[in-house]
Amino acid sequence: MSNLEHYLVKRRSKFYEGEMLTKMCDSFRKMVADGAEVLEFKDTVIVLEKHGMKGNVRAWLLFDQFTKSVVTAIKKVSDEFNGTAIYTSTHDARIKKLLVKFGYVEYAHDKHDFYLKRTYHGM
Repeated sequence: MSNLEHYLVKRRSKFYEGEMLTKMCDSFRKMVADGAEVLEFKDTVIVLEKHGMKGNVRAWLLFDQFTKSVVTAIKKVSDEFNGTAIYTSTHDARIKKLLVKFGYVEYAHDKHDFYLKRTYHGM
């Protein structure tokens, strides 16, 4: 099992089970098969999905435990991205705080998630 598959199933099973878990994992696999960029790190996988206008991506963070290497992976992707904007969401206040520290701005929230983006090249 690849790191992506391991983290995908483990992470999604925290929120879904049975047929819905299968459906959500299959949908994610299709996104990857359709060209999303998969970046594998020691304790995490970050998937960058094309999102809206050219140069924009939505980042998906998959991990087991929140470790220093997860922080390092987020920082590396954030620093090395050369597109227009990265969009992401999280329910985890620790991840939100970290993303803000790395230059992301919260643009919306609901009762479950925070929605953040980081723009590049003066956008």
